Amino acid sequence: MKKKVPALACALLLCGCVNQAEVPKRVLSQLERQNKEQQEIGYNHTKELYTYYLPQGMGRKESTRLSEVFTKDGYKIVMNFDPGAIVIRKYYTETDTTETKSDTITSPSESKEIVNEKLTPKMKEEDNKIIYNGYYYSASKHMFPYTMKLIMNDGMALVYLDASIVELYAYVPIASIPTFAKSMMTIATSLSYDETTILKEFSLKSLQETKKQNLDYLEQHMPSSGSLKELLNPNEQNPPTGDMPQQEE
Repeated sequence: MKKKVPALACALLLCGCVNQAEVPKRVLSQLERQNKEQQEIGYNHTKELYTYYLPQGMGRKESTRLSEVFTKDGYKIVMNFDPGAIVIRKYYTETDTTETKSDTITSPSESKEIVNEKLTPKMKEEDNKIIYNGYYYSASKHMFPYTMKLIMNDGMALVYLDASIVELYAYVPIASIPTFAKSMMTIATSLSYDETTILKEFSLKSLQETKKQNLDYLEQHMPSSGSLKELLNPNEQNPPTGDMPQQEE
């Protein structure tokens, strides 16, 4: 009997290693399926500037006008809505051929094959990071580019989704990556915004004042060895920005 216990422990350890190695491909397959199915799931949360769908099993803990903190399985997801992307898309991308972060609408002349190619995510590995790039349709029927990064760190992973009009962050166990990545992408694709109000209220000048650094806030909610800035941009000096959420009453 004593000989069977180490053997069982070894088998479980090997099984865990295989599952971890499969995580990047599982996320890739999941992203491709989510993007191409393009399901209209509606919304169950309404804010002043936008609406979104919060998947089952997730709760909302904190909120400000542009930011949210959600909880899932005991871990937090921080979301920051970026009105600047809407302003740039409207006044620059639609009238300028230069592609920007918010390059969105697919030309009517583009074939179905080209659209499908855009919706097919690409995966690459860089050091301890897995990076996915692709496009998705938002609930407002605009096509936006997105980048998802999985950054491994001592059995945990920072899951960072830059979906152009919204950014989401979560710091979770590696085994939980697929579940959280799916939930984050669901929120991003369900998001619909009030373009008229945003364009009336925000300008590029005011956005510089509106977008405040929330790096310290993110580090408080997603503790890690090493700073969040180093995990996200090890070779850059500009950390992610956004409004700092306050406790919801």
